[in-house]
Amino acid sequence: MRPGISRTPNRRRRLAVLVPLLLGAALLTPAAAGAASGPSGAGAASDGAAPRAAGTAQGLRADYYLSTDATSLDFARYSSTGVEPSLNVKDLLPTLRTYAGSTLNVAAHWTGQLDVPADGTYTFYIKGDNGFRMSLDGSSVIDHWTTDWDVQTTSEPVTLTAGAHQLAFDYNQGNGGAYITTEWSGPGITRQAIPDDALHLPADFTPPTVDATVAKSGTTATLQLPGAVTSLPSDIASHVAVLAGGNRWTPTVTVNPADHTQLLLTKGEDDTPAALHTDVRVSYDGQGGLTTANGPVPLLSGLAANNSTWYFASKYAKDVNPAKPLPDYPRPQLTRPNWQNLNGTWQFQATDENAPLPTGRLNDKILVPYPMEAPLSGVAAHHDWSLYQRTFTVPANWRIGSGQRLHLNFGAVDYETWVYVNGKQVAHHVGGYEAFTADVTDALTRRGPQTVLLKVKDTTDDGTPVGKQSRSPSGIWYTPTSGIWQTVWLEPVAGASIDSLVLTPDLSSSSLSVTVRPAAGTPASARVTATAYAGHKRVGSVSGRAGAKLQLRIPHPELWSPDHPYLYDLKVSLSSGRSYDSVGSYFGMRSISVGQVGGVNKVELNGKPTFVLATLDQGFWPDGIYTAPTDAALKSDLELHKQLGFNAVRKHIKVEPARWYYWADRLGLMVWQDMPSRNTGPDATPESDAAFTGQVHQIVDQHISSPSIVIWTMMNEGWGEKTKEATGALADSVKQQDPSRLVDPASGVNCCASKGDSGRGDLIDYHLYHGPASPAPDATRAAVDGEHGGYSLTVPGHILGVSGGQNYGDVPTIEELTKAYVANTSLLLPDAAGDLSGSVYTQISDVEGELNGLVTYDREVLKVIPGPVRDINRQLIAAGAAAGS
Repeated sequence: MRPGISRTPNRRRRLAVLVPLLLGAALLTPAAAGAASGPSGAGAASDGAAPRAAGTAQGLRADYYLSTDATSLDFARYSSTGVEPSLNVKDLLPTLRTYAGSTLNVAAHWTGQLDVPADGTYTFYIKGDNGFRMSLDGSSVIDHWTTDWDVQTTSEPVTLTAGAHQLAFDYNQGNGGAYITTEWSGPGITRQAIPDDALHLPADFTPPTVDATVAKSGTTATLQLPGAVTSLPSDIASHVAVLAGGNRWTPTVTVNPADHTQLLLTKGEDDTPAALHTDVRVSYDGQGGLTTANGPVPLLSGLAANNSTWYFASKYAKDVNPAKPLPDYPRPQLTRPNWQNLNGTWQFQATDENAPLPTGRLNDKILVPYPMEAPLSGVAAHHDWSLYQRTFTVPANWRIGSGQRLHLNFGAVDYETWVYVNGKQVAHHVGGYEAFTADVTDALTRRGPQTVLLKVKDTTDDGTPVGKQSRSPSGIWYTPTSGIWQTVWLEPVAGASIDSLVLTPDLSSSSLSVTVRPAAGTPASARVTATAYAGHKRVGSVSGRAGAKLQLRIPHPELWSPDHPYLYDLKVSLSSGRSYDSVGSYFGMRSISVGQVGGVNKVELNGKPTFVLATLDQGFWPDGIYTAPTDAALKSDLELHKQLGFNAVRKHIKVEPARWYYWADRLGLMVWQDMPSRNTGPDATPESDAAFTGQVHQIVDQHISSPSIVIWTMMNEGWGEKTKEATGALADSVKQQDPSRLVDPASGVNCCASKGDSGRGDLIDYHLYHGPASPAPDATRAAVDGEHGGYSLTVPGHILGVSGGQNYGDVPTIEELTKAYVANTSLLLPDAAGDLSGSVYTQISDVEGELNGLVTYDREVLKVIPGPVRDINRQLIAAGAAAGS
């Protein structure tokens, strides 16, 4: 186990043992645990026979266990106890992760009383993922104790009297999703969900407490007992559970030599320490024979006070300079010489929607630009509403107000942002992946430091574009990013200035189309000049009106490709009267198209068939989440692609900072760019639909000049998709906006929640795990395998400790993972030479609970042998290049 990183938190999260913890659909409170050997009746859902008066508290006692394996369906190892308030839970994964320390091979035993409203005959209906069984008063009602899922079961009619009946309910979870629905019908009741207020805790049930504290190192929890230990059984560890952020320890249990009333629970060698600000649950099942001078120790279960300052870090975290985080110029395709980086320590605090804006200092601090949920930020927690504040001083030589304006630039803030300077609102932006700028000139004071304040709203799961972010991360859904997550900077600009550039190569005419968009307020008479350079050699120039599409001739152009990522430098100026602005940029000369090769449609780069060989790259980091710790870290995953012989990267439902595309341009990787998907649940509205479409076009617009981007993907596996017609229309509108690139309307159109094939766009895209998939091109589109592979290898000491990863086949060693990759990729060779134009292997790095990367999440361990991977990749690219010959 590498030590990770330890930092002093700037605020202490309050952890209360008896305060309810809201987790998704399930509200659980600490409660008593059952016997470590499992529920009564050898695990059957049966607890006695006599009905009795209902207890006053609502819910069911919930005992959680780990099963031996995926098929045993037993109650092998006690984890902890809680209260389950409902038998209708859409997503049980957060509950299982918190109370069992896993979302794989878990069994739950829920007991209590069911309040029947009237005498008569009742029928029960249960459906779940995976198995379940239910008894009333000791008699089986439904027994579906199996490993299947989504099977609707119906009981035989059951005659019940009005009042409380003893209920026992068992549930098991293998892998993947987890839910339960329980309905009934009876006298005066049409079929409906059993209401939560019909469930009551056992009458003799008293929720326990626990007194436990996690050390600063995150490696030891101290459990306080009612007296000095007199007997510590040798198997005590099997009766104790420590669940640290959803990761279950295999602890060593000893008596504290300095205080015999305490047990020290120390994590196992391969366990992940308890991280900064995470929940840590400590339990003793009361059945292990532990005694103190005051007698046998009863059941203990609850949240510990977590004093840990440790967090799981990438190998780049140690290089972060808190005084100057991410100091590099953030916008490489539109550079100006004068700028001021505002990254660093800002004031911070949570707020409410209707709270008045503060007039003084904020309560806490945050390290910008790391998102608030990221350990590197120092906050490591989510807030729906938050405030950011800092001061800045404008350099006198910028001459702001004397022909120069001051722009405040944001790389990205997730999701809705209000910006104030010296109390005056200067911007309002909606969207978490797009850059935006505020002209703050008119809000500045004449002297002294200036104050900038941001109010940010980000509720994540409400129909906005979120990609893989989730408030309940598990499996293929990850920790969210909120607030500032890209660089913030100031720059002086002329009164008449350049806003942006649109650079589109045209190989047929050996020219570059150049549109210089003027900033608001620039006179229509403004003139621009664009000059191209190959190194220091001037190769062409063009002048014209600002906003017009100009053709810059490039004689005998050197073409950009993954093998030869040649880039030209570009200098652009704008003049209007006495106002003058100039920016630096760059461009690549290349084309991407679909054309006939050997009688079928294939993808062509620079007029030649090419096989787009990519990995799925999700762009998550254990310490920065959406934000790479350093520029070297941002570059590193792209360098790994090159090292392993890939020629492309699929940026999966996330948009990166501009510097990521700069490195892809320079290193030579084709980028298959996804649009961030959204959750179109009950919160989706016509307004949010319009916002999504607008943000898609803004993303395309802001990255339209990057030579590495060759594909825009609209949808992935139907996530957030409304209809196939709407998807087709979106693809058409993006193709109209940017005809120079390919459009993939629906990646994984054959899969999952996809609404079907719209027939639009340039690509037809299938997913298959392990695969690969083999879609066929049609009369207008080339065919690609958008996702396959997913072999997983666990490297102890290099995992985040989040359970329930979505893996597609485990292998035991680096050698076996290498063999699996080579064998899987070899299957693509005949397809690359024939009908297939590209493929995406899942994935370049582990991400939280997903362990199917080619490198670990901390980027410390390469999980394949580079040589064989590189060799088969080169063979595959060569096969694609030779197609039709």
